[in-house]
Amino acid sequence: MGAIKKANWEKKQEATKQAKQQRHTQWTKVRNQYEKMKKDKTLPGREETFTYKGSPVKTGKDLRTAVINTLWFKQANPNRPVTEHPKTFLNSPQDGKKIFPSMQGTGHEFPSDRKPGGFQGKGNVGAMRVVTQPTKDGGTKYMGVISHDPTLKQSKDDPQRNFHHLVLPGPPLPKKPKKQGKGK
Repeated sequence: MGAIKKANWEKKQEATKQAKQQRHTQWTKVRNQYEKMKKDKTLPGREETFTYKGSPVKTGKDLRTAVINTLWFKQANPNRPVTEHPKTFLNSPQDGKKIFPSMQGTGHEFPSDRKPGGFQGKGNVGAMRVVTQPTKDGGTKYMGVISHDPTLKQSKDDPQRNFHHLVLPGPPLPKKPKKQGKGK
């Protein structure tokens, strides 16, 4: 291998190593924030269900994935975002009331999706979102679940087009019956 090719190869190897270290550091921060939220018991239960006016049912597991994705996409390269999410959530009064009365300042909203890995920045966003808010100590607080009204025609002239509605947990999904073995 010529000296120039070897130098280029070494530069590529070093760049790859640095990129891996950066992703590992980002993932460690995300994992630590998520573990803190789990410890504070603010996340929805894995078996809880959430739906609003006929929108597809989301489980607590789906919403937890969306929380992790909020943390991850927020930390991914801030100068060149991968996706337009998480979006800023203003908690503006609607019909005279805020959705989250205890929330001061702005937060972030991120779509929830029922596929492995959750919403990854492409495709149909859907109506349901998780809302998180940065804390003073650099962490993140889970605020709750909101949804756009899926029954409305989403025209630009509709004044309720961007309204958010609080989504409360419903009953858990029924458990699937276990398959019984042959002849036992």
